[in-house]
Amino acid sequence: GDFVSLGDPFTITESDIDTVLTISISDSVFEVSDNYEMGNTLYFNANITDVAGNVTTGTESSSTITINTTSPTDFTVGDVYTSGTNTVDTYFNSTNTFIHIVVPIDDDTDLINGNVQIISKNTDGTFESLDSAITISSSDINTDLTISISSSTFKAFSQHANGNTMFFNAIITNNAGNSTTGTQS
Repeated sequence: GDFVSLGDPFTITESDIDTVLTISISDSVFEVSDNYEMGNTLYFNANITDVAGNVTTGTESSSTITINTTSPTDFTVGDVYTSGTNTVDTYFNSTNTFIHIVVPIDDDTDLINGNVQIISKNTDGTFESLDSAITISSSDINTDLTISISSSTFKAFSQHANGNTMFFNAIITNNAGNSTTGTQS
């Protein structure tokens, strides 16, 4: 499409000469632009007008912005299970080496290079991040992604204690930063 004006003109002062000038556009101005539409990639340049009214159109910026304001699809965390020497359904014991949490990843390419953050809590707690977020790769799309948390990481979790009932959930964030918190397992 054609370039459109964003916001009001900015006055260049003497102190701006021979500098790199950053001009911020508010979201309220940006979102009403004719080109602001889901999936569009926006390109930028600037028109500079001197005091005599002569206009110079700048070179198009190599930076672009792609509009994506859609959060990932709702999901429910799948099975949670342990592995190790002596596994017992619905229990984490001293012989377990990992807890595995299954998170369904939708068939959505906007999730590639997004991430999954496992969150957990005990009965009386509030959900907190458990370990680091996992980056979603192209091979994870449209699969059940199993995320493994080591025994040492789980034992170090602030809400872990012997006898506690633990709950697990996940937050999926797409490559544009939009996120959805799942329904806990």
